[in-house]
Amino acid sequence: MDVNMIIKKGYIVHGHGPVIVLLHSSMSSKEQWKPLIKLLHPRFRLIAIDLSGYGDNELPQSPQTFSTDDEISLIDGILKKETSDDEPFHLVGHSYGGAIALKFTLKRLARVRTLTLFEPVAFHLLPPGGPAHNEIRTVVKRLTRAMDGKDKTSATQIFIDYWSGHGTFEQLNSGNQITFIQYIDKVMLDFQALFNESSTLKDYSTIWLPICMIKGEQSPLSSLQIFAILEQHLPHHSIHSVPGGHMSPLTHVNKVNKIIENFLVSYSSKQAVI
Repeated sequence: MDVNMIIKKGYIVHGHGPVIVLLHSSMSSKEQWKPLIKLLHPRFRLIAIDLSGYGDNELPQSPQTFSTDDEISLIDGILKKETSDDEPFHLVGHSYGGAIALKFTLKRLARVRTLTLFEPVAFHLLPPGGPAHNEIRTVVKRLTRAMDGKDKTSATQIFIDYWSGHGTFEQLNSGNQITFIQYIDKVMLDFQALFNESSTLKDYSTIWLPICMIKGEQSPLSSLQIFAILEQHLPHHSIHSVPGGHMSPLTHVNKVNKIIENFLVSYSSKQAVI
């Protein structure tokens, strides 16, 4: 571990320079960003955050009403500690973290310099009744049945295998399986927050920032359909694809991180377009 990396409850801070805020996927934590932090910390100050119920952070206290706004409040609290009130930053999000990054940008547009999204799972944007919508709704129904039966292991397997391919969960060592099973309750709340999100494509079309969008070539239909929808409505963006699937930020780290590095370095000395 880098001795200069500052690890605090719920987040990591490392480096000096323009600030980059990193938001992880569901069933993950701030730890997923360590390779990117290692790559960028000589030129940037990186803040990798544990979202609610992941890493060091506990599950939401009011699960019935949990929404994306609760994640925004958590991020605001950390940024208040680590940045000045008007300090701009680059925002990077993967999957669930990408959906939260979109919502955060809408609420804090004046502070976000650039936005990097790897397949943000903004499920509320999928046309009801369409193949992609039906596919992810079927996954949620299967998860719900398993959770209702108090079978968290099966629920976790369903979730991981959907995003990473059939048989992935069984190939994990027992320690990793246990860790992921501990996160499945929060995964269910993530789905709740995502499907209940009220932001619209019209709202997202107001995000006049440099945006880097990245997708995996073998990702599930649901996330690729959302990507295509956002590609049509987000202004001022660049599009990239990488081998692998939805979890390419973990399975194809070097390829994904190189795209992120090139994008952020190219804009690090520029003001965001608003």
